[in-house]
Amino acid sequence: MRAIQLISNSAKVRLRNKYFPLSPISDYVAVRNTNYGNLADILITPSGTYPGSTAFIGGVLLTNGNVFCVPYNSTTAAIYNPNTNTLSTPSGTYPGSAAFFGGVLLTNGNVFCVPYNSTTAAIYNPNTNTLSTPSGTYPG
Repeated sequence: MRAIQLISNSAKVRLRNKYFPLSPISDYVAVRNTNYGNLADILITPSGTYPGSTAFIGGVLLTNGNVFCVPYNSTTAAIYNPNTNTLSTPSGTYPGSAAFFGGVLLTNGNVFCVPYNSTTAAIYNPNTNTLSTPSGTYPG
């Protein structure tokens, strides 16, 4: 019977580097710093006034790079533009009172606000800056 030869540590290291070249943490930091600079250099505080008190619940990245803040306890939504570091209020009035629980970007670029305490959903169209209510009743 032949004895099984174990792989040396240096061979293991060579195999790991060949098939798994990235160390999850240290290489991520190195790539991030190379491409974007130090983390402290890219952290910014968004401008604008946010209402607080659980006004929004999540955000949806729009196709133009802006972020749609889904209203939760707010009667207005908000759109954050990271290029200009500005906050704007789109048209439309939302029910507030924990009406929605997040949003989803639809294939046509609109945002579907998922009902939570509301019996209706809402769809925001960023191209026309309009708010509509789709047909159907939700349990709320």
